[in-house]
Amino acid sequence: MLAGNEHRAHEAFATELSGSTQRAPVGEVYLIGAGPGDPDLLTLRALQLLQQADVVLYDRLVSDAVLALARPRCAAHFCGKEAGDPPNAQARIHELMINHARAGLRVARLKGGDPFIFGRGGEEIEVLAANGIAYVIVRALPRRSAPRRAQGFRSRIASLRRA
Repeated sequence: MLAGNEHRAHEAFATELSGSTQRAPVGEVYLIGAGPGDPDLLTLRALQLLQQADVVLYDRLVSDAVLALARPRCAAHFCGKEAGDPPNAQARIHELMINHARAGLRVARLKGGDPFIFGRGGEEIEVLAANGIAYVIVRALPRRSAPRRAQGFRSRIASLRRA
């Protein structure tokens, strides 16, 4: 494009390096299942993305212990809904995700349990896709299987000790 025009090529290169281009930053949304509330049961991917996020939008089922794992200086916004809330509460969550991502931020939408079991993960993905916002899905360990998995692990260790 700038072949043969060395002066303009140098100017374009300097502009790129200075960061003065007028491109709009585009962030992304991490739809993270927080699982049963025990921070030890978060997936490694969930922890990594939570620690990279600039903004965390969390619901009322997310434990304080899980929320404490977020990056220290990220902004955390409670987005929990309860019976009697205005019918546009979910639309407000959609608006927050979109606005923060369009501002170039990495947004963690942190949901208690799994985002697709009694959550609105599918609806949130549709809204993000319709608005051209990139997203990452991190499913959680289901609440009902967490104690069984931990118990099964302990019983296997006990049986190994007896052998």
